Amino acid sequence: TFGPADGLTDSVVRSVVEDQHGTLWVGTDRGLFQMSGDRLKRVDGTAGIPELSVHSIFQTADGAIWAGGTALVSIKYGKAQTYPYPLKGRDMRVKSILQTTDGSIRIGDVSGLFRVAGQKLVRVPGIEHTVRILRQTEDGTVWIGTIGGGLYSMRPGEGPRSVSLSV
Repeated sequence: TFGPADGLTDSVVRSVVEDQHGTLWVGTDRGLFQMSGDRLKRVDGTAGIPELSVHSIFQTADGAIWAGGTALVSIKYGKAQTYPYPLKGRDMRVKSILQTTDGSIRIGDVSGLFRVAGQKLVRVPGIEHTVRILRQTEDGTVWIGTIGGGLYSMRPGEGPRSVSLSV
């Protein structure tokens, strides 16, 4: 068990990822933590990483760690890049992050689906619900699970389409 005595200052853990070097990253409602020895060290609020609530952590093929929640940050070689939220008057609340096989980064947010284009986020039209889960299957289809909007699929080169499920 890890708690305050071990450096973990929040008990609401939303995401855990082990990176390619075996380092454990932990996302909580009150911060991004990295395992250092047998202790967790908070890394947001320092070195260009804003304080954030973290709901999703993902490592891309190039080794970058992406953390999303109340901000979206990528960390590579100790340098952080923050991505501005494109929706004026709204707060960022990232719920899921995925790198597809073509290398693009998709971001699921309470306002829908976005893709990373250079240094900014661009909305993917057609999804207006909270995107809670993003997964890609072997055929390249991205599956988009939403809260209140059902399931969508998106094949390479196409926009999202709603999937009808029968039980």
